[in-house]
Amino acid sequence: MIAAGDLQEFVPRGREHCRRHPGAHNLQPRELQPASELCSSDGAAGLVGSLREVTIHERQRESWQLRKGVSDFGEEVDYDEELYVASNVVIWSKGSKSEASAAYKAFSVDSPVLQVANIWPTKFGLLLERSSSSHEVPTSPPRSTTSLAGVFGSARVQYVADYTLRIVFVNAEPSIVMTYDTVQSLHTVWALRRVKPEEQNTVLKFSEQLGTPQNMAASSSLTAQLRSLSKGDSPMASPFQNYSSIHSQSRSVSSPSMQSRSPSISNMAALREKNSQASKVFITTDLCGQKFLCFLVESQLQLRCVKFQESNDKSQLIFGSVTNIQAKDAVPVQGVDTLLVLEGSGNLVLYSGVVRELSSNTMVRITIPEIATSELVKTCLQGVKAILPKEIAVQMLVKWYNAYNAPGGPSYRLEWNLFVTCLMNMMGYNTEKLTWTRNLNVGGSPSPVSAPKKARPSETGSDEDWEYLLSSDYHRNFETHPLSSVLGLDPLEVLAPKDDFLQSLSLDYSTLLFTHIPAIFFVLHLVYEEFKLNLLMGEENRSLVVLLIQLARDLKLEAYIDYYYRDYPALVKISGQTCIIDQDFTLRDLETLPFGVALPIRDAIYYCREQPASDWPEAVCVLIGRQDLSKQACEGNLLKSKSSMGPVLSSDSPSAAESEEDEDGMNNMNDEVMSLIWSKDLRVQEVRRLLQSARPVRVNVVQMPEASDHDFIEEKENRLLQLCQRTMALPVGRGMFTLFSYHPIPAEQLPIPKLNLTGRAPPRNSTVDLNSGNIDVPPNMACWASFHNGVAAGLKIAPASRIDSSWIIYNKPKNAEQANEYAGFLMALGLSGHLTKLATLNIHDYLTKGHEMTSIGLLLGVSAAKLGTMDMAITRLLSIHIPALLPPTSTELDVPHNVQVAAVIGIGLVYQGTAHRHTAEVLLAEIGRPPGPEMEYCTDRESYSLASGLALGMVCLGHGSNLIGMSDLNVPEQLYQYMVGGHRRFQAGMHREKHKSPSYQIKEGDTINVDVTCPGATLAFAMIYLKTNNRSIADWLQAPDTMYLLDFVKPEFLLLRTLARCLILWDDIMPSSEWVDSNVPQIIRENSIPLHATELPSSEDLSLETLMQAHVYIIAGACLSLGFRFAGSENKAAFNCLDKYATDFLKSLSAPTASIIGHYNLETCLSVLLLSLAMVVAGSGNLKVLQLCRFMHKKTGGEMNYGFHLAHHMALGLLFLGGGRYSLSTSNSSIAALLCALYPHFPVHSTDNRYHLQALRHLYVLAADPRLLIPVDVDSNTPCYALIEVTFKPEDISAFTSDPALLLFAEYFCKPTVNMGQAVRRLERGEMSETFELGQIKLVLEFFNSRCHQGRTSRNPNRGLFMNSEFLPVMKCTIDKALDQWLQGITNFSEMLLKFKQWNVLVRALLRLAPVLLKNPQSMVL
Repeated sequence: MIAAGDLQEFVPRGREHCRRHPGAHNLQPRELQPASELCSSDGAAGLVGSLREVTIHERQRESWQLRKGVSDFGEEVDYDEELYVASNVVIWSKGSKSEASAAYKAFSVDSPVLQVANIWPTKFGLLLERSSSSHEVPTSPPRSTTSLAGVFGSARVQYVADYTLRIVFVNAEPSIVMTYDTVQSLHTVWALRRVKPEEQNTVLKFSEQLGTPQNMAASSSLTAQLRSLSKGDSPMASPFQNYSSIHSQSRSVSSPSMQSRSPSISNMAALREKNSQASKVFITTDLCGQKFLCFLVESQLQLRCVKFQESNDKSQLIFGSVTNIQAKDAVPVQGVDTLLVLEGSGNLVLYSGVVRELSSNTMVRITIPEIATSELVKTCLQGVKAILPKEIAVQMLVKWYNAYNAPGGPSYRLEWNLFVTCLMNMMGYNTEKLTWTRNLNVGGSPSPVSAPKKARPSETGSDEDWEYLLSSDYHRNFETHPLSSVLGLDPLEVLAPKDDFLQSLSLDYSTLLFTHIPAIFFVLHLVYEEFKLNLLMGEENRSLVVLLIQLARDLKLEAYIDYYYRDYPALVKISGQTCIIDQDFTLRDLETLPFGVALPIRDAIYYCREQPASDWPEAVCVLIGRQDLSKQACEGNLLKSKSSMGPVLSSDSPSAAESEEDEDGMNNMNDEVMSLIWSKDLRVQEVRRLLQSARPVRVNVVQMPEASDHDFIEEKENRLLQLCQRTMALPVGRGMFTLFSYHPIPAEQLPIPKLNLTGRAPPRNSTVDLNSGNIDVPPNMACWASFHNGVAAGLKIAPASRIDSSWIIYNKPKNAEQANEYAGFLMALGLSGHLTKLATLNIHDYLTKGHEMTSIGLLLGVSAAKLGTMDMAITRLLSIHIPALLPPTSTELDVPHNVQVAAVIGIGLVYQGTAHRHTAEVLLAEIGRPPGPEMEYCTDRESYSLASGLALGMVCLGHGSNLIGMSDLNVPEQLYQYMVGGHRRFQAGMHREKHKSPSYQIKEGDTINVDVTCPGATLAFAMIYLKTNNRSIADWLQAPDTMYLLDFVKPEFLLLRTLARCLILWDDIMPSSEWVDSNVPQIIRENSIPLHATELPSSEDLSLETLMQAHVYIIAGACLSLGFRFAGSENKAAFNCLDKYATDFLKSLSAPTASIIGHYNLETCLSVLLLSLAMVVAGSGNLKVLQLCRFMHKKTGGEMNYGFHLAHHMALGLLFLGGGRYSLSTSNSSIAALLCALYPHFPVHSTDNRYHLQALRHLYVLAADPRLLIPVDVDSNTPCYALIEVTFKPEDISAFTSDPALLLFAEYFCKPTVNMGQAVRRLERGEMSETFELGQIKLVLEFFNSRCHQGRTSRNPNRGLFMNSEFLPVMKCTIDKALDQWLQGITNFSEMLLKFKQWNVLVRALLRLAPVLLKNPQSMVL
């Protein structure tokens, strides 16, 4: 479909003027002027005089003709002209769509002289066809008469009469006449030309015979001769093929005085139509300039189109074949060289291709669109049309016209995009596979050319759809949107798109223009060269050159590609190509060049260094400073080679000590990297010694004289039992230390170090064992320790390792004693993402065995592997183990309590951040699940409630008050009730019948047991409103400010409330002791005493124990939130603040206040402080924290239970996370994982899971973030030291430092290119002309204004102008020299301030620079 202009009802303007015209009544008779006077007088008057001799006699008929308005200078104007004829009135009017019409001239004839049927304008004059009259030819029936009037200076009008001929068409260029013979039903085409000298006698003879109307009957000889020519020279079977044999015959009439200027008639062709005279005849031109003679035969509803062309000598016309088109009417459209045809069905067809229906019999006026509006597209179409064969060119233009004028077509700016897509499709390209054409915005509806019909895609889509979405502009804009950071969406990895110019595309050989691609390229190149001469066509040329580069590359025209790149260097970056420099050019040659000349080359090298190609030769890599690329291609990655080779031993027979170390689970660490990180001491060996659990511990007990041997053995075993509490806590820390450091060999099992719970007693080195039966050992004491040992071994496996389901099954132990370790191994594989490779059948097999540890590890592992995916298969797997997610009529399954807790956390992991309503509703209800009547849900309720709260927080992580669709759940109010207590709400939902009967053993009544529900609800608050800065919710979590309210809150709950409140008010966390103390209520600050006070006051009104315990727990909670806020940042202020409080808590253990606070409470807070310190400096191996961890490692017995050892060694593991290769992230997901792993309530013994499931301690893996950049020496293929330049964003520097000098530097110098551009413009104005030589300034400015640099900065606006390593060293000497010149003679700060005024340097910056610049701080006095 073609979109034509708006339809408007059409009424001839002359019709209304004719009604108001006075007619011939008021005309005064006048004499006819001589012809000579007519020629010399006004043209309008002459026309009136000529018309006085004739009468246009047809009262009931009107006719009109429209044309585009033309000014006096021959230019087109914005109005139309209409010549209207009715009866004896001729009206010439002007008007337009927007303006009213006006009669320009009106002509009337008072008396008829000659009645004519038609007036035909010819090249030589007017041809008048007279109507027959009964009184002139009484003996003949009324028939038409053909007359020729030559108005060329003669006063007489000559006539030619033949009653059988009728003129149906006359044309000036070419000068032809078409007649119709009513006797033979024959259409004849005649050539009208000037009379030759040798033909004058014949012409004059006919003129004398037919000079008067009375002699018209004597024209039988002319009629007969014309008929003979038509019959003999134009065969009826093929009337247009014998033109060359008949073109010399002629018939003409003329005035005697005209001689050679008089016209003559020559017969050219004839066509017989049975009783069918053509109702309309016209000449039309197609899009390629080919001409067609078209005549409409209404009786047969056909339009006959005859193609013709002039001969080379312009002496004759050559006619071709006839094409028939079904039509009721037709008209040529001159402006766009097309033919508008009215079909029998009432449709308008524009040949070729577009349809619009007409209604009823009303006349309408439409506007046919142009073939193109863009000057670039027009010129390209003209060029392509000129070099293509006519038939091919017509098809090409028709397809383009259909595409361009489709309904909803493109705008002017998008016209070129549509043209490129249409042209390349016709040349055989698949524009959907070319990135630069696929991303072209063509606007409107897709055209038939640019978007052919395709097979319907599958409902599931394909990988190409996903890659297309990731590479779209919409995705790039969304990733940079503030909403993305608020939601904590991690950027998706986008595959690097293949270079369009380097793709090997397969073209469609059957397309229209495939064989003409070379010719099209060269003609488009000529258009490109033509437009280069026009300064106004620069932007159009930029669009054209992209198409030319694609064609030139496919045609392998390297010279043209280089030519285009020289004109537009910015395209080199876009196309992924490099400007070729001489191969002998080296860095030494670059140093010899002037700075301004070398600057563009250095800038190009800098960008090539950032994004090099993998196939560049070694010489190019040396030039850009990337020798490592060629080495990596040859030798491979260092870490993979090390892991595949295994440990390199110094000798063939390793010592016993080395063999023992190989079994401690830390033997596959990259010692080369760690020796570079910590090269000045042996801290790595110390950490390895502290975390090893494969060798017996030293049981050093002195036998007292009064003790018997039996008592001494029991004492040694009791001591060993205390040491085993520490040994069983070591695997968690070891897993952190060895995180992702090993690539296993698929043919070998993963070595799991032994958990050795035996001891050696000096001096005889005798073995001490717990299995002797002398002391009572808790049953299953080592179950969870073995589980942690298996997790630590599994976490060594790097995520990039190639393992599959068969290898996982291959590692399954054969004996049941190692089942717990294998359960931990499965969980570790899930945390590293490998458990997704385990087949569903194997998962089912593991779960059906009913082994509790295996179920826990497997459920948590598969959930972590499917983090935030809402995977339905994993959801069904988890729901089986959660009664609340099963239908109420389902069979009750005997699921162990710890497995239920793991499944609930798994639901939170799978649905993390989704705000899934049903899941959130169930988890909210499970926080306060009451105990059942038959002892169900009665044991370890705290861990289940905590798990439900953590899971609810993960599901709604960071959503805050934007919980869409959950307003009826009243989540904040319900959580607040769980936190502070109150009457239990009526249990809604499908499980309300289960909780209808109260428990017969636990009498809680209708109130909420906050000892069970408070921790989960508090942490749910923290995770839901994380980083939202919602002060309304934060006020709910504020510690009580009265003694009465403090008595209702357990001290450890105050720690959770303070932690939750600070995490909500994320931006308010400050690394200072003042901020930490601000979290303590005023009543506590005023009445509490210092932690290391030597004297204890007595108070009768206030409980000192309550105040002190509340004080230390609130401080611990605030410090823990400080650790979360600055996790992995190594922020010095935060570290110093935490170190201060850790030292205070450590001293308070031996202070008198310890008896009031309680050693357990102080150890808990100290462990929390140690974890907070380790979080801030995670992965750094900070020596001060290591010393503190070693001190706590040596403490055994007393209040040091299994849980405290677990916390201390977790801090040690965080300190050396991944061997120094990893740190911690502060994203929402990472904070949620750390809250689960570092929950500040530690188990009392190794089997304690009452308050917190021990398996959750390993979720720290989800927060681990790789932070180590390892430079590798390209010669030795070993890690080495290298100078690295780090650029921080100004808004991110505050997270890493609080140094005012660095913050000031970031504020004024780390700015985008806009500010640097202002500095360059100041250079242009000469404000800093003394800092550079004039020639260098010119070269710098030329580079800044170059197309290459401007295009680069527009694509990366946040990059500084010359802030790179290539510019700064060269600029430093110049700036130093300039400063020396500027500062000469300055003796005080006032002079310097005036000198620097034109630089607009701020005063506070000068205050910091003055001591350095003036070398005299005392002179800073104004």
